[in-house]
Amino acid sequence: YTTPIVSRTTANVNAGLFTPFLAAMAAKLPKHQRLLDVGCGEGTPTAYLAEAGQQTAVGFDISSPAINLAGGLAAPVLFAVADLAHLPFVNDAFDTVTDIFSPGNYREFRRVLRPDGQLLKIIPRAGYLREIREGLYSGTAKAVYNNEPVLKRFLAAFPDASQETITYDFPLAPTQFGDLMAMTPLTWQAPADQRDQMLAAPPISIHIDVDLLTVSHLVK
Repeated sequence: YTTPIVSRTTANVNAGLFTPFLAAMAAKLPKHQRLLDVGCGEGTPTAYLAEAGQQTAVGFDISSPAINLAGGLAAPVLFAVADLAHLPFVNDAFDTVTDIFSPGNYREFRRVLRPDGQLLKIIPRAGYLREIREGLYSGTAKAVYNNEPVLKRFLAAFPDASQETITYDFPLAPTQFGDLMAMTPLTWQAPADQRDQMLAAPPISIHIDVDLLTVSHLVK
């Protein structure tokens, strides 16, 4: 991720694009505990969650440009570059691990979570950003997304997890749609003429459709 791309993410989060599901996550966070946000990107969602009252909050990402931006936030969060495959934390270091749209290394999540800890993971559903999918890839396999493989893998690792669907339409100003197009990997391989057509006639809203997966009491 380049600095311009991750800065567009900041703009979207600050505009409230993800606020409903971030609020649902924050409501599950006990106060004054230790939070780890994996794949934190430019850090704005991590900062939102930290404000829920976490005593110690850490966010990491493999992208240096993203972490450089995150470090500039006025937030009580320690941000660092790290690899999901080898988390630089001792065993049982955190009370909660959060994962928003990032790959999951469930072995490492178990290792760094304390016994009886909590895992919160956001995954997209079929309707996530459907206006962009259908606008750029109509008539192709890319126009449809199925989260079943990701969901099955998570539930295989954590059979007792709960699943909550969060769906809403977020109103967009034309400039916000440009930020969203730059942010999402959905657009990166789309033909330039298709992107230009969408930017010339942006939708008035974008559909957000996600699952919040929760492991409330981790058994180690």
